[in-house]
Amino acid sequence: MLRLSELPHDVLEAILEQLTPREALQLSRTNKRLNSIAIFHVLHEVTLGEEVEPSDPHGLRDHRTRPRLSGWEQLVSFATFVLSNTALYAHHIRSLVLTLHIFGHSDSIAEVRSTSTLLVQVLPHVRELRRLHILHADHLRPMDEDIFDAIAALEKLDYLNIGNVGQKYECCVALLSRMRSRPSEIVLDGFAARALTLEPFRPHHNTLRRVTIGGAMMIDPNFVGGPCDTFPRVESVHIKDTIMYMPSVDLSTLFPKARHATLHNVHSRSAASDRRMRWASLDSLTVTGASPMIVTPVRNVTFLRYPVRQSLASMRSVVLSYAPATLDLVRYGDREGKPAWCASIRYLHLYDALPTDTFWESTLMPQLEDLASTPLRHTLEALCVSRRPQANATGQPAGQDLSESTPVLWAWLARMVMTEYFTQLEYVGFVDASQPEPVAYWYRRIHADTDMAGDAVLEKVPQSEVPDLTRMLENLQREEA
Repeated sequence: MLRLSELPHDVLEAILEQLTPREALQLSRTNKRLNSIAIFHVLHEVTLGEEVEPSDPHGLRDHRTRPRLSGWEQLVSFATFVLSNTALYAHHIRSLVLTLHIFGHSDSIAEVRSTSTLLVQVLPHVRELRRLHILHADHLRPMDEDIFDAIAALEKLDYLNIGNVGQKYECCVALLSRMRSRPSEIVLDGFAARALTLEPFRPHHNTLRRVTIGGAMMIDPNFVGGPCDTFPRVESVHIKDTIMYMPSVDLSTLFPKARHATLHNVHSRSAASDRRMRWASLDSLTVTGASPMIVTPVRNVTFLRYPVRQSLASMRSVVLSYAPATLDLVRYGDREGKPAWCASIRYLHLYDALPTDTFWESTLMPQLEDLASTPLRHTLEALCVSRRPQANATGQPAGQDLSESTPVLWAWLARMVMTEYFTQLEYVGFVDASQPEPVAYWYRRIHADTDMAGDAVLEKVPQSEVPDLTRMLENLQREEA
């Protein structure tokens, strides 16, 4: 039998192309020949340390009981290896992730200084680095700040992600202003409510495509240093947990060509905060109820928490997604005689549904019946109900679990929804997203004579066609009047 290590070099290269860096690392430990081939795939994406979620106290406690040098030892091993032959190894590194263990949990001043020294020695040689992610910048000590000088000197960085900025706010902001690289994506998160203008982003206004800002107070750029340039090439804007001392409508001015936006817990304290936002370029929008109103048509709208009545009334979306537990907040628009918000909706996706008969009978079906009293009854083309990925924090929900139900039940539910609720419905889907590989039951209407009971005639969509179907529904185009 031919051993793996005896395969031709080009065959091994093809195999390695299909492996993750972790799998390539395991393979590199097999023998010397495999190591010499696989090590370059290992270096392609390097993660030093092991992230522990701050919200998991058990994880943090378990981490503190582990050997304190684990992350530091990883860094020493990596740096020693790369510095042993920088011409051979360094240029293979494309992505570098530095996690909590690299900068934190060490009482040794020598170890702390060596962490900074090693990184500063390695980074100048990693000239092909495209992606850099520092998960916990707030763990950097004052003597570590020369790392920012090394990052600023990189020339090909395309993606910069600095999390938990915290006390390193000034270093991170200064870094943006003096970087040699012109990245297409910048992520700055965890500002701890510190003031931020978009002035530091100005050098990158011609290259930026994606911007993410989290936990900041954004000051009106007109108040600091004069008007700020717009960012005409930005396609994706994500702002979360942010208080803006600037009119929220200015976002559409700063990012006039943005097609995708996420506004999560965005609050405006500007005197002009009551103005409605017109963002004509947007194609998809993800919001929470506390975020500003968008009064221009947006094709795809997703509410992360709850759809505020006024926001729905102002939106003219084709694809609308939100949790079914909040459907009762939607019906008020029709009761007030303002059903226009739903006239344009063609695909309704209800996610985070509980997989129990109690939820379906007492919550979901009555709310669907209520929605059917709006113009949606005659305009909706597709409906999808997705089971939440995991159970409530309080435990398993009450009621009989429907996730093990036969396709006969799903077909019956689909027929009932099409016949009794939404007469123009073409597709109905039920998705169990709690599984590693989501299970989907999709049904489509067959345009033929109905049976004696007047029920819709359906057929099950083959599983192989489901990805194309969902992609088509999520990209439905607006029908012009």
